[in-house]
Amino acid sequence: MRGKRKGVKRISYGITAKHKGDKYFKGHIYFSLLIIIILCLALLTSCKKGNSNTSQLALPVSAVKVLKLDLPWQLEYPALVNASLEVEVRAQVGGILQARNFQEGSFIKQGTPLFQIDETDYVLALKSAKGQYQQAKSVYENDLLTFNRVKQLMPSNAVSRQDYDNAYANYLASKAELDIAASALESAKVNLAYTTVQASISGLIGQSSQTAGNLITVNQVLTTIQQIDPLYINFSMPVDDFYALSSAYETGTLDFTSQDSAPLSVEIILPSGETYDNIGQIIYFAGSEDGNTSSINIKAQVANPLNQRVLLPKQFVRVKLHGANYKQALVIPSSAILQTTKGNLVYTVEDGKAKPVFIEMQSQGNLAIVTKGLQEGQTVISGGLIKIRDGMPVTPEYEDFTPLKQPVKTVMKQNGTAALDALLQKYQPKSEQDIRTALQKKSDLQNSKNIKGADL
Repeated sequence: MRGKRKGVKRISYGITAKHKGDKYFKGHIYFSLLIIIILCLALLTSCKKGNSNTSQLALPVSAVKVLKLDLPWQLEYPALVNASLEVEVRAQVGGILQARNFQEGSFIKQGTPLFQIDETDYVLALKSAKGQYQQAKSVYENDLLTFNRVKQLMPSNAVSRQDYDNAYANYLASKAELDIAASALESAKVNLAYTTVQASISGLIGQSSQTAGNLITVNQVLTTIQQIDPLYINFSMPVDDFYALSSAYETGTLDFTSQDSAPLSVEIILPSGETYDNIGQIIYFAGSEDGNTSSINIKAQVANPLNQRVLLPKQFVRVKLHGANYKQALVIPSSAILQTTKGNLVYTVEDGKAKPVFIEMQSQGNLAIVTKGLQEGQTVISGGLIKIRDGMPVTPEYEDFTPLKQPVKTVMKQNGTAALDALLQKYQPKSEQDIRTALQKKSDLQNSKNIKGADL
């Protein structure tokens, strides 16, 4: 019994030792896991602190101050050059073309002989008309003498009333025949003069559609002439710009810069980037909007007294509009504008943080004229706007922003759109119809001189 009990005791000792080892092992594992958890928590806390410190670092940004100043009103648009007059040279009589007396594409003066049509038939027609005129004249003079004699004898009853009536009727008929013959003679002279086709205006002449030897018909187009002094510059202004301009005139925020010339002038930029020597004047604003382009058609006139070919009809150029000043305009660079679906957005800097502000503005080149949303002296971020977020800490680094090198001059007060209309009317040149009428009178005068000078 004792031996059995000792065996049992040994077994119980073994079981007890085994359980003690398991507890020790489990405690060691728990302790290791605890240390790992503590280290992870410490590392996580460290990362959060690091991120917190990083987020507090302010981002350096380019910035400018909102300026208030008198700014020249300047807008730039694409434009098309047109001749002030374009005339088709047509044949007024038919016949064989004998000669072309000009160099195609050259500059010709008004009255220059351009084409010569065979005049043989017209010379003969003139001679025939002269003969018929002389014949009618002799009959008329004879009937006039007869009528005068009968008229003198009538009071003494030396002739009958029937003889008097016959003499008077013959006199009237011969007078009418003389008028017809005189008209035919004049027509023959005109037709003969028309065999020499002359330039009706001065300008650049185009290509000839006919060559010597061709049969020319009445009213056939032979070539064209384009008057290039003055030239017309046609362009379109978006309605938004036009309404902004009208509103500025009505509210008096724009002043004219001159009272001695037309209020709005045009500076022409050539395709090479150079500026054309002469300044143009706006002479026409369309009375309605072009629905296809949402713009207002405008015409300017520019002098070309030397008829130079620096500007040519159908040439594309750019125009800058001048003539007025914005008074005390709030100005920022266009690089500070971020266009969004909600409108034009800028970021101001307040208390070291970026703040989004929606504004109303008008673009002028690389500047933005702010009409609502900002005040003078505010700081706006002028670059890298894509990286900026609301409330982000920023450090403004101010860049040079001087839109004007010298102050502008204002010498005229604004009285609304009526002042603009009045000045445009005052300085508007003759209309195209007036120019054409004057040229036609000159042409008719020249033709009459040629007819009178014909010695046939």
